[in-house]
Amino acid sequence: MRKNQRMLGAAVMLVAAVNSLPMVFAELPTLQGENRWLGYHVAFENKKCSLGMTTKGAMVLRPLGKGGKSLASKLFVGIDCLLIETMPDGKEVMLKQIVSSMESEGGATRDPQDLIFRGKVKGGATFELNLDEDRGKIFLGGRVVDTGSSKNPLRFAIRLTLPNAYPSEKKGFDKEHQRAFEKKTEDDHLLLDGLNGKRGKLATTDPIDAASIDVNVREIRSAQLEFSSWKERKLKAVATESSALTLELADGMPLWKGFSLVWSATPTQDPQGKARLEIEMR
Repeated sequence: MRKNQRMLGAAVMLVAAVNSLPMVFAELPTLQGENRWLGYHVAFENKKCSLGMTTKGAMVLRPLGKGGKSLASKLFVGIDCLLIETMPDGKEVMLKQIVSSMESEGGATRDPQDLIFRGKVKGGATFELNLDEDRGKIFLGGRVVDTGSSKNPLRFAIRLTLPNAYPSEKKGFDKEHQRAFEKKTEDDHLLLDGLNGKRGKLATTDPIDAASIDVNVREIRSAQLEFSSWKERKLKAVATESSALTLELADGMPLWKGFSLVWSATPTQDPQGKARLEIEMR
């Protein structure tokens, strides 16, 4: 009897120890052949841009200049998946994708056609990501598959992040440099078309007041980025039916210091996850 109790106690301790271990995820398989794509699971490239998904599930979009070369190593758009949790008081909390949690039944590819991935966020909730390319346009979408331990409503989201639109500029402008920078970027802007039919045009050097964005364009149908640092390239992001984009940045800061566009669909209007974020480099 005592022996059985000891064995049972040891088994309980073993289960508790296993449950306390951190979650371990395997990386996606890498592309073979070209050294520059080692460490990437998905790669797409045309004359205007390149899109890569690393074996850890992180995505990066880069504008390309003449000859198909990157304009700058630090000039890119980061793309990541989120789940947005709506709390009882209405506040929204972003749950980030767990690094290396992405899974796929397909192998590494240079031809991203109708790809489906699954990933997790903290709390165990699972999402599905759809990735497709057609005639140079990138289409992203997804849905919540399992809510995990969350008791609050969740919706799937994709975030496009520009950490710095002018990475070659030195920090700590003096007055002369500030004037030269403003002159060089005077035509740079972010053009927003709202679901309400209104249009907003935000200069990259002016401090942005969040309240003014709410008044003009809060829910965004499309956004077009036109920056001198991108040379002749323009990035356009479009939210298809039943979805929208929102602009996120620190209140009172200019766009050039970093901002994000967050796309999500309304679950009640898009229960099957058919809505898409369409991205095109022009």
